[in-house]
Amino acid sequence: DPLPPKAGCQSDSECTGTNEFCNSTQIPPSCDCPFGYFRLGPHCQPENECGDPDRNNCDANVGRSTCTDLTPGYACSCIDTDGWVDAPNAMTPGTICVDKDECSTGEDNCDESTHVCVNRLPPTKWDCVAKTPAPTPPPTPPPTAAAPPPPTDPPCITEGNQCGCSDQCCPGLVRDRRPTTDPPSPTPVGVFECVTPFALIFLGGECGTNPSPYQAVDECSTSESDPLCCSGTLECRPVVDAPDAGRCEACKPPGASCNFGERCCIRYAESYFQYEYECLLDECGSNSRTCQYVVPL
Repeated sequence: DPLPPKAGCQSDSECTGTNEFCNSTQIPPSCDCPFGYFRLGPHCQPENECGDPDRNNCDANVGRSTCTDLTPGYACSCIDTDGWVDAPNAMTPGTICVDKDECSTGEDNCDESTHVCVNRLPPTKWDCVAKTPAPTPPPTPPPTAAAPPPPTDPPCITEGNQCGCSDQCCPGLVRDRRPTTDPPSPTPVGVFECVTPFALIFLGGECGTNPSPYQAVDECSTSESDPLCCSGTLECRPVVDAPDAGRCEACKPPGASCNFGERCCIRYAESYFQYEYECLLDECGSNSRTCQYVVPL
């Protein structure tokens, strides 16, 4: 351990030890060793901070920096020749050393026409990596023939024109064998007319219940005698200004699910009294709306 300074001096000449000086900042003034020296007996010897890592702040990573002893003090420096340089945030040279990018500084020996320089940590420093040749573009395929247009549906048959079982009436029309003469003349089997769906109504009867040559039938169905208005979801309603005619209109059959405001079908008794149905809540079931029978007023 350093010896305490010798007390009592007025000038440096009174301090006889090697490198001593009179430190007037002490009370009382004493002979002392200057900065960078330590006391060894009566003399002051230079300190070697580089010999003790705890007494210098050079980069602690082995091989990155050197420590040079000075009188007084010391100096640190990064070993540039080994690929280490001062970090941008280093306040003092040699205290923080980082890898030098020789590819950026141009110190590499890579042929730029055939290789790419890749920076490495010392001692490798850099590698010259061969460039990947540009891929050869694939040959242009020969032009292909245009794809044929998708098949189109056959044209539909418009209202008033003849059609057969394989023809399709335009939307809103149905096949019908309703005679157009009075008295009716027979129509060839399998020959129809695309018409707006409606049916004739007679005294005491309704669409599709009384046999009549004037009933609209679909002879392409499974039963050639089924009238158009007997499907269960169509109902004959009177036509304004034509008391002896009716038109088939959509309705909900009895027991079917329905929404508020939808019309339920009317059914007729043998005595021609109506059985009326309305879209009501099924209070005894799922509490959803169905077409239920109501007593007519």
